[in-house]
Amino acid sequence: MISFDFLHAAQPALIRKVAQWRMPPEFYAPAAALCGVLLATAGACGIEESRLHSSLAMESAYRARYEQSRTQLQSAGIELRRIREIIELDDRVRRMTVSGYRNAERLAGIANALPSHAWLTSIAYDGEDIVLEGRASGLPAVGAVLRGIERSRGLGEPALESTTLDDGANSVEKMLYTVRLRRAGR
Repeated sequence: MISFDFLHAAQPALIRKVAQWRMPPEFYAPAAALCGVLLATAGACGIEESRLHSSLAMESAYRARYEQSRTQLQSAGIELRRIREIIELDDRVRRMTVSGYRNAERLAGIANALPSHAWLTSIAYDGEDIVLEGRASGLPAVGAVLRGIERSRGLGEPALESTTLDDGANSVEKMLYTVRLRRAGR
């Protein structure tokens, strides 16, 4: 019987030649060794590829943990900086409070040292000393200012810098004076 198969195409010539080729028996051992080496190499490459992928995955995980730790460390550094700023601000406020108390104490001492016929027109701090300027009824009143300051504790040593007679002033405030309060021991 003869039949025609129109649906199947003939095999290409290359495949036909490869299918017809036969290896001589003396090449069986080297071919088997070559196939074994190729299989072992392919297996080793597969293993190394798997190890490379797992190493890259571990690296990615460690990098993510590192970035998270770095972010937390930066955040902690910012918090530490804020805490230091708050501590510094607290110290400055405490110094101001103590200083303010001392300054208020000194101002009260100066006010209490003034006799009733002497007035202050200016109180200034020049970086080292306190400079008082004022008006008085006369030289005795200026002397009473100096003695009152000397008797007060913690005000410093008074030094009269100048006195001037103000001819245009009324009879009660006719003397201008300037006193410098030096710290004790200077």
